[in-house]
Amino acid sequence: MPERETTITINPGPEIQRSPLITRGGRTARRVTTLLTAAALAAACSSVLPDQNSSPTPRPPGVEQTHKPLPLVEDELNKLKNNPAINKNINVMSFSSLRSQYKDEDYTGVNNKDGIPNEISDYSSAPVLEITYDKDTQSFRFHDETPKGLPEQDFYNLLLPVENNIVLATAFKTGRLDRVAIRLNKIEPDPTLKGVDDYNGQYVIKDVSDSKKGIQQTVYLFLPGDNTLNTIDYKTLLIHEPLHALTSRESLSLSSPDVQPSTEDLTHWQEVCKDIRTIALDEAKTQTQDILEIMRENRHLFAESQVQTAFDEVYKALQHGDFNKLEPKTGDQKDDFTSKVPECGVIGPWSAFMRILTMKGIDITDSILVSDAKVALVDKMQQAWQDIMVKNIIFAALSEGTYTNAGSPGEGAGHPETDWDELIVSTTDILLNYPDTFAQTLQKLSDQERKVALQLVDVSVKTVDFQVPADEDAFHRELRKNYQRFKATMGQN
Repeated sequence: MPERETTITINPGPEIQRSPLITRGGRTARRVTTLLTAAALAAACSSVLPDQNSSPTPRPPGVEQTHKPLPLVEDELNKLKNNPAINKNINVMSFSSLRSQYKDEDYTGVNNKDGIPNEISDYSSAPVLEITYDKDTQSFRFHDETPKGLPEQDFYNLLLPVENNIVLATAFKTGRLDRVAIRLNKIEPDPTLKGVDDYNGQYVIKDVSDSKKGIQQTVYLFLPGDNTLNTIDYKTLLIHEPLHALTSRESLSLSSPDVQPSTEDLTHWQEVCKDIRTIALDEAKTQTQDILEIMRENRHLFAESQVQTAFDEVYKALQHGDFNKLEPKTGDQKDDFTSKVPECGVIGPWSAFMRILTMKGIDITDSILVSDAKVALVDKMQQAWQDIMVKNIIFAALSEGTYTNAGSPGEGAGHPETDWDELIVSTTDILLNYPDTFAQTLQKLSDQERKVALQLVDVSVKTVDFQVPADEDAFHRELRKNYQRFKATMGQN
């Protein structure tokens, strides 16, 4: 993939979000890719993955249920490329004109109640386009799902990043992805996030939302109904999400005994992630004034003694620069944050508060948020923590948003501080697309930051190289080629 030089911006990441109390806080983030991959599945399904020997509903590749062959992406793009009316240089996409095709009843939630994860999205959205892959001809196919037909310019914009996408093709060919479902978000007032005018992506390992298709492994991409979407962010989603598919079956974010990495690999990941988290939280020590003020002003909301004591414990840890002691680590008692490498995630103060309550056996169901003031506190605390993560040098260097020139800080894809899944996927995505700029960014870090970041890149490449089947030559060539290019720019060759 060609190198794309961009202006450096910084991207934030929401806290790890698993329980209903924690999930609320992510709603204030804009243009942050929301991903419920293997890590979140641990909470959603008690760390049980679907039978890996089972196959999706037997539908011939690239064929509708009627067995009518679906059109080829390549053929459609060839026609559009020869159409002088098509703008070939669009950097920002808008889908506002597409909204006129849909009625209110066309916008629905994606019901995955019996799947994994069982909640795909709170969003109300409507189907736009489905991408599949024909293994016999090794070609992408598509199905236009709009009511009146997708406009040609939108077709071109949405299909172009699919063509020659090695990562996406590999996810399909290895049997870890069955379809890409592109949907349009509905615009509506959003106090409960039932609809949102923004974009996001999500890999779903067991998608049963469409009974006609049966069990599917799906990448969902939600387009903004009225806001714009940078083409580079859309392209990033089409690599980021398939990388989740490629790494999900052996995810170290799971505590499942079915996932058994070697002791050496597990130790290496735990040590690298521990060092990264320590660097990040050491930097954050000087940036906690706002969140401490929010906690002081709202301490009175928790009158029960045990709850207030837990709240104070978090406050004092932040105040004394000792918050790292509240982070999950290997050997902790099992909870929603348990994984093979809990060190690969950074939880914020609200999540730490919920975790302390859980470990003390205190109920943290929605009853603890019976007042609007408490609900508002969740959002304030998580937004304040997110603002700190935006400024974090080490995580900014490992986030795709830094390299996509997405705009203001906080926009763009990637939140590598969430867990192992996000860390390895973002690192690999950046390496595949921006090897030179990635190296140049790491060269600007301190010696210790750079040392740990280079260790992360090395272990990420080795892990992905191992997890993707050896016969996927195109993927391995691309990964190794860009890794060598990265090392050459770093002066390591």
